[in-house]
Amino acid sequence: MNWPRFIAEPPAPGSHPSRMEQRMMAFDWSSTPLGGIDRWPSSLCNAVRLLLDCQLPMYLAWGEQFTQLYNDAYVPILGEKDASALGNDARVTWSEIWPTIGPMWEKVLTGEGIGFERFKLTIERFGYPEDCYFSFSYSPVRTDDGTPNGVLVTFAETTREVLAERRQAFQLALSDALRGLDDPLAITAHAASMLGEYVGAGRVGYGEIDAVSDSVSVHRDWTADSGAMRSLAGEPSVGQFRPKYHRCP
Repeated sequence: MNWPRFIAEPPAPGSHPSRMEQRMMAFDWSSTPLGGIDRWPSSLCNAVRLLLDCQLPMYLAWGEQFTQLYNDAYVPILGEKDASALGNDARVTWSEIWPTIGPMWEKVLTGEGIGFERFKLTIERFGYPEDCYFSFSYSPVRTDDGTPNGVLVTFAETTREVLAERRQAFQLALSDALRGLDDPLAITAHAASMLGEYVGAGRVGYGEIDAVSDSVSVHRDWTADSGAMRSLAGEPSVGQFRPKYHRCP
């Protein structure tokens, strides 16, 4: 078998190429701006070998068309985009964040590496906007003559950590705010307002369930300043909030 140039040598007996390595070997690179693998410069081959060996998410955009290559650890970041990302133009795959990352990449292609901690990007990897946070480094990858021609991205997604810290901070703030209150209505009203502002809701209220009729009564609630949603306070029955459960026999 003729091994691609980014494979240093045939794998040892019993070992297997990674999933992305297999995909790259089977991919028709001649249909991309990179051309066939036998035409790749050694600098590109070395960069691809580096990202395939890396256990953290690593991604490379090469050339004027920002042709994409990446490793197995990067696949979850793409979500549904993985189906068409390999060998495609980064400006197409990441069109929703290109106005943000495009200028950064242009700076990297002048030869300057940059990085950020817990940087927020709103991406659409599953068909809907999602606020995500990343700690990353953008590094220039140079051609054999030393000219920057690619952007190497090494990063870790920190969305879970950022959201967990924010939840903990909110819980502490809520506890502190309610500690000095003893009136039930004041407690529920204050909790509703803080929760509404925290999650960006239009309306938050505390409802009491009637065990006989399953109706819900809201004595006091909070609505956002936008006025997009009316208050439900004082309504004796709120059918749309009827609990969804089955009674035990």
